Amino acid sequence: MMNHSMSSGSGSLRTNQKRSLYVRAMFDYDKSKDSGLPSQGLSFKYGDILHVINASDDEWWQARRVTLEGDSEEMGVIPSKRRVERKERARLKTVKFNAKPGVIDSKGDIPGLGDDGYGTKTLNTSFICYLAVNAPTK
Repeated sequence: MMNHSMSSGSGSLRTNQKRSLYVRAMFDYDKSKDSGLPSQGLSFKYGDILHVINASDDEWWQARRVTLEGDSEEMGVIPSKRRVERKERARLKTVKFNAKPGVIDSKGDIPGLGDDGYGTKTLNTSFICYLAVNAPTK
């Protein structure tokens, strides 16, 4: 990496040559299904190559999709690796349950579950029914 520096009487300025970061998408991402987007998102599909232009934020990276002709003109934010891993950990901690027959609607969805944009389903707590189980005592 090349370093360039310029000195003056009041201090010095040092800049580094920027590195390019390219990543391959390991999942589909639909920007319209993510409610946490800070600005214009960039949807992508599994296998897409993305040129990350700015990765300074912990949650969101600025990127362009790479095509056979080079970088596309469309630019947007994508979830960072850290954000995706955090979402996946939260998804794995969710309670899995079996739906009763007849509860699944005509689209194959269970009422109360919604897609969070990462291919996972989140439970709307207004549909939770709590059940107390009493075990026999000795």
